[in-house]
Amino acid sequence: MKLLFAILVALPKPSDSFFGADKMKHFFLSAFVQSVAFGGLRSFAVDRPRALRAAGGVTAAVGLGKELYDSRRTGLFSVRDLVWDAAGAAVATQGLRRTGARSRPSFPGMPLSSILGAADIRLPPTQARSAE
Repeated sequence: MKLLFAILVALPKPSDSFFGADKMKHFFLSAFVQSVAFGGLRSFAVDRPRALRAAGGVTAAVGLGKELYDSRRTGLFSVRDLVWDAAGAAVATQGLRRTGARSRPSFPGMPLSSILGAADIRLPPTQARSAE
């Protein structure tokens, strides 16, 4: 038993901690990638559920690609980094799902009052005539 304890103590400590600045970068960058990919897909009229799934795939591919790059460059493939990548993507997905509950105004043909959220916006009579 003492020999096993001595071996465990003598083993090198992993340089990849589970909590650190690097992990926060993975979390927030994955949330950002998830959001940008989702927004880009929605701008091409992809429906919400499909855009969420595809954005998750893009985020996973970016995270996995980064780890493969790191493993070639430094020899360290970090599963912990992938865990933080997945957490960032999951938080972004939940946020994107919640924002979908409200309808978003589309600008073409939408009244200015709807876009700005104001009750009633009217142009003064002189500006209204010159705009026609």
